[in-house]
Amino acid sequence: MVKFISDWYNIDSRKHIMNINEVEFPDRYRLVVRRLQRAVEGKELEEYIRMEEDIQAELDDLYMFFIKAKQESEQARKESEQARKESQQARKESQQARKESQQVRKVTEQVRKDIEQTQKYVEVAKKELAKANSVKEEAVVLLINSGMDKSIVASKLKITSADIDKILRMREEQ
Repeated sequence: MVKFISDWYNIDSRKHIMNINEVEFPDRYRLVVRRLQRAVEGKELEEYIRMEEDIQAELDDLYMFFIKAKQESEQARKESEQARKESQQARKESQQARKESQQVRKVTEQVRKDIEQTQKYVEVAKKELAKANSVKEEAVVLLINSGMDKSIVASKLKITSADIDKILRMREEQ
């Protein structure tokens, strides 16, 4: 086949090969060779082939446009799916944060109740301590007034002599 193309004397002014023997081609190419020879022979057929090539080029362009549109559509679908997944993840994280916030509120409420309870216990303990101190002061006054020695009262009540003097002074002022 190369020999036919390189035969310069078989080429006309339009650079077409004119004298081709279709017998020298394999059977499967002979139909194409015949059509090409007819196309060269007739101006109308040549124009028809050019028109066919133009139409084919337009169809190829349309096909490429369709392929590109399909790819863009697929890309948009993938991006939409990714956005949907991210939205679902954000929703889950938001729900988790809400649950954690509710837990923090519950714990905070429990701590507040515990603090209130502790404050009540502290108040009760202060009152009990005040009563105990009052009883201790009464005991100091009674024991000292009954003639018991300060050092014995201090050791029995586990207080210092200075504490006894302080208690007695406070009682005298009242």
